[in-house]
Amino acid sequence: MIPLLIIMVNPAYAIMTSFTLEKDIYTDEESIVFVGTESEGHKMISVALYNPNGKFVNMLGDPSSDLDGSFATTPKRVDNLFTTTGRYNATGFIDKISEGITIFLNYDGNSDE
Repeated sequence: MIPLLIIMVNPAYAIMTSFTLEKDIYTDEESIVFVGTESEGHKMISVALYNPNGKFVNMLGDPSSDLDGSFATTPKRVDNLFTTTGRYNATGFIDKISEGITIFLNYDGNSDE
């Protein structure tokens, strides 16, 4: 009889370690970019964006973070994402949205600086 050895390995999940915007203020004519870091490197990054009423707006992201875990999302035009004035929230995550980092953005609908 050959002994059977079972080894259970818990999956290692990367975690989002920082998540913010490339800059503080955007105008309608610009493209918004989310930047940050995650713990493993080469992980798919997703950003879920919700409007002030809590309605899902868009999912943003890139195929993967860099080897060091840093990332910047593909730029998206502000006027294509933000249509209602108010406080939006964006959650950056890797595997589970519940383990992501949420930030808040204010959109006033005014393209004046």
